[in-house]
Amino acid sequence: TSFCPDKLGLQDKQIAVVLFSSQARTVVSFKDSHKGADWLATEIQGLPQSRGATATAGALRHVRENVLSSADARLNDPDTSTHVIVVTDGMCNQGCENLKSEAKKLREMGPGVQLFALGVSNARACELDIITGNGADMAFGVSDFNSFESFANAMKEVARDEFNGCI
Repeated sequence: TSFCPDKLGLQDKQIAVVLFSSQARTVVSFKDSHKGADWLATEIQGLPQSRGATATAGALRHVRENVLSSADARLNDPDTSTHVIVVTDGMCNQGCENLKSEAKKLREMGPGVQLFALGVSNARACELDIITGNGADMAFGVSDFNSFESFANAMKEVARDEFNGCI
């Protein structure tokens, strides 16, 4: 399912992907966006589910310090909005005391930065609300990691209503 990434590239839409459990790591950087939507879909579909602790605060810090602060990021470009989609089991168990402050720091990086949260299985709604800072409007839930189609459809509706049809 597409989030409208028909034009990916250094001057078009950019996507970065970070996997996290105990540690966070960037698996697709913004500069990889020029490889196109088909390449991106193949990369994402081939990613393994991370195992270990759920260090959500550390993942948000990684995104802030290593992804959105990279030279390739178009943060605060007036023609660009920045959407961070956090997919989590919603059971933070490492560094949780920093979750609220890390989410706030990430949202405060610029006026175009918005956080979405996708809770999988028995994710705690309160944790998703902390991540988004906007409550249920930006938080979604699915029954398992194979149920992303419903999330993609929900994101399309949000995009259609708030982001000129695409995120």
